[in-house]
Amino acid sequence: MKKKIVVQNIALTFVALLFLFGFVLAYKYQNQDIPQIQFTKAPEFDFLDTDYAYISGAVTKPGVYEINQSTRIIDLVMMAQGFNNNTDEAFVAKSINLAKLVEDSEHIFIPAKETVVKKDNVTDQDTQSTNALININTASSTELETLPGVGSATASKIINNRPYNKINDLLKVKGIGQATLDKISPLVSL
Repeated sequence: MKKKIVVQNIALTFVALLFLFGFVLAYKYQNQDIPQIQFTKAPEFDFLDTDYAYISGAVTKPGVYEINQSTRIIDLVMMAQGFNNNTDEAFVAKSINLAKLVEDSEHIFIPAKETVVKKDNVTDQDTQSTNALININTASSTELETLPGVGSATASKIINNRPYNKINDLLKVKGIGQATLDKISPLVSL
């Protein structure tokens, strides 16, 4: 029985010490600022709403640039630090509307001058006919088939999807991907 009383006294002492320890901790921290968890609204990501356009070819720094609704092709050229020394200015003046607004994810290709090596049996007229651009809105199936990667089936699809407002609209034609478009862009016009 004495043993039971001793165990009860030890248990009561232990409980009293726990309460005392709790009061000491409470007193110690009552005057300190306990950091509170702050819940804030998640940040909004504007980059999801950002528009980009790709310019390549005969510009100083080809690449992908951030654009807005009022960016024009000439602005994109300036972002790419202007035309380089190899730009085909005649083609640009004739076929690219530098005042046109640029759309999100649009690819603008600036062609370079072609260096034509004249052989003795090639005339100037032959050289001019090989450098003529193919108008994708008016060309025949035979003319379209001369483009790299374009066979008779793809030529028919190009004809069936006319008219085109920009060269990049060719990406809507089944069978023409970005790689094919990159090959034929310098060879076609609107």
